[in-house]
Amino acid sequence: MKYTLGVISLLIWVALNIIIQSFEEKKLNLSKLKDPKQYIGGGILLILELVNAYYISEFNSFIFAYLMTIILFYISVEDIKTKEVSNKAVIAMFIVAIPSIYFINRDIVLKVLIGFLVISLVLFGISKLTKGALGMGDVKVISALTLYLGFEGSMIIVFLASFLVAIIGIFFLIKSFSNKNKEIPFIPFILIAMIIFNSTF
Repeated sequence: MKYTLGVISLLIWVALNIIIQSFEEKKLNLSKLKDPKQYIGGGILLILELVNAYYISEFNSFIFAYLMTIILFYISVEDIKTKEVSNKAVIAMFIVAIPSIYFINRDIVLKVLIGFLVISLVLFGISKLTKGALGMGDVKVISALTLYLGFEGSMIIVFLASFLVAIIGIFFLIKSFSNKNKEIPFIPFILIAMIIFNSTF
């Protein structure tokens, strides 16, 4: 069943791209079926979901990880292309994260909610103090992840993602000083960190 859902994620990705394109053009557009890039993206999503299936044995946990991975992957592609995170995608994250409190963290609901409040306020403050160096889209995504994974889980993911970004930043700096001001989208690294977290902790 889990592996079937993993394969279905490829079909979901293709369908999602067609739906989005059709909404933008206000007519059914199947041209995305000919775009090889979306199949590459779908293949990456398929691999991520199969990793989830391999490491997460509890079905409830897997379903929430499955849905979060699809949404985060969509937001990652959006972040890479436009450097923005849509509120609709973040709302979808919250729609998945809120019921996960009951199904995954029902024994520590109060702790999760307090962690969510603290993380949201602290990151909002950092975003304002750094004048957007930490984008509000990133803040919203991390806040949603805190509801899903709890305070400790979200902090591990932020640390891992920041570490990965630092490595990439050093690579750009060494490769060419002309890239020293290059903006690196943060959400893809949050996605990678979440997969690592799901497969390790």
